[in-house]
Amino acid sequence: WSSDSEPSARVTMIGLDGNLRLGRTQLKLGLSRMSVGLLDQTSFNRNGDYFEISQKFGPKDEWTVFGRGGLIDSDDRITDSNDLMTFGGGIKWRPSVVQFSLEHYQDVKKVNGKLGYTFTFFRTVIQL
Repeated sequence: WSSDSEPSARVTMIGLDGNLRLGRTQLKLGLSRMSVGLLDQTSFNRNGDYFEISQKFGPKDEWTVFGRGGLIDSDDRITDSNDLMTFGGGIKWRPSVVQFSLEHYQDVKKVNGKLGYTFTFFRTVIQL
């Protein structure tokens, strides 16, 4: 990404995202890595990973209960308030093209100065 007049530096990114369905159960996994070369010949890494397990239920499989976890480290040289390690889950109801969900997540990565370790929300989605 460097200009011709500067020493070369490199950004290398790789990611994987997949899921496995076993009947009414679904497993999801995502991994990403990014190595960033700097002009002073040092480098740093960015990482982000997640997993999810979900189970459909109800007479028409219109309900889903799920658990998720994930982490983000935007610069492995430092630990700061942008670093996250969250766990949580929720429940979804999809009676038609409209889906409703109630979810809660907890950030377990404790860092001085970080605010807001919990997040709870209700969401409505139209899936066409």
